[in-house]
Amino acid sequence: MIYLTRQALASGIPGPPALMLLAGFVCGCGLGLAHFASLARNVHLLVEGRALGAILMQIARLIFLGAALFALALWGALPLLGAATGLLTGRHLVLKRMAPPT
Repeated sequence: MIYLTRQALASGIPGPPALMLLAGFVCGCGLGLAHFASLARNVHLLVEGRALGAILMQIARLIFLGAALFALALWGALPLLGAATGLLTGRHLVLKRMAPPT
């Protein structure tokens, strides 16, 4: 079993740059899908008048997203860049799915 020290995480886990970028992109897509899909649920809570639930959900969404991006930043710049791109891709997919038919 491999144990990573904090210094190893801070310096970035070595690996092929393309693989690190792809791993970040996949993580970012998952984060984007989860984050923006839960935003719709958050809006429904607000509309239903359940403000406390909406506020707690908003805080949880932001903490989860921030923690995931922080972990990716510890991995290195390429995974973080891939995650940012994946996050925007996930946002696009959620908005496309929720758009009214034209």
